[in-house]
Amino acid sequence: MKKRKFLVLVMCIVMIFSTVTISGTTNVEAKATKKALKYLKGTWHTWGMPGYKVKFTKKYVKYYADYDSNFNQLSSKKLGKLEFKHKIVSTKKKKGKWTIKVKRGKGSYYYFKTSANDKKVLEYWGKLKDGNTYSGSDSLEKWK
Repeated sequence: MKKRKFLVLVMCIVMIFSTVTISGTTNVEAKATKKALKYLKGTWHTWGMPGYKVKFTKKYVKYYADYDSNFNQLSSKKLGKLEFKHKIVSTKKKKGKWTIKVKRGKGSYYYFKTSANDKKVLEYWGKLKDGNTYSGSDSLEKWK
């Protein structure tokens, strides 16, 4: 009889702690810092063709078409159709250079890093299982 009471007591304690840990979870939402947004303000452009105009918001990197329906390039001040957006995970500044981590999809990330030679250039670095890859055509340049 004592073993049964002890077992019931242990089961109750386990159930209490499992309930506490489940209810203790919270969602953390990442976004760009105010300093990062100040640096990222404006319109950026991809180097690849067809190109995109890129805008950074607090939560997203938004890619707009840089061409019209006839594939004519738009004027520098006009945004095209929003093609897609990716969520910003984090922004970090180290030694005067920014790193912006962006979530592409489930478990897939890429980074924009300030170029060593020009702070108006954000180099694109993809994250792969077997290493990182640089993409010049996906890198961004800030236009006036």
